[in-house]
Amino acid sequence: PTTFTKRLFWGSFLLRVVWVLVSYYLYFQWTGTAFSIGAGDELFYDEMGHYGASLMRDGNFAIYNPMVKYAGKVQFSDMGYPIYLSIIYYIFFDSVIIARIIKALLGAWTAVLIYKLASRNFGKYTGRRAAIMCMLMPNLIYYCSFQLKEVEMVFLAMLFIERADALLRLPK
Repeated sequence: PTTFTKRLFWGSFLLRVVWVLVSYYLYFQWTGTAFSIGAGDELFYDEMGHYGASLMRDGNFAIYNPMVKYAGKVQFSDMGYPIYLSIIYYIFFDSVIIARIIKALLGAWTAVLIYKLASRNFGKYTGRRAAIMCMLMPNLIYYCSFQLKEVEMVFLAMLFIERADALLRLPK
């Protein structure tokens, strides 16, 4: 990794972690919980994550069917994030803050992926500008403070695009 890549990653990570910590304590001051306004999806994902983690602590690692039954009528596509959150809660003892710090980590990595992709396709200067814009994008920082799937979805999309582009450019 280059010096720029390291600085980009750590700068992005630091910005996001600071926001995660500040917002976590602000939410507790405002609402008495780790959640800002109690958005339905966020509370659903958090509840399902805790439920899945409790199933795993009881030795039941086949959590998909019990979680679907517990949730009621839920779309199949809405179960991936609660299962992911269940694993994080299981490993880190139901810690909402650790789940959000992992989001900050993925958000910082997203900036690095954007840098690699843009540099490869448009040059280092454009890659740096795109990466810095990603690092400083308010929405990408803001969403690290919620138990929503947007940060992970953006990260996975960028990971796929960057890796696919790299593979397509391999010499034949």
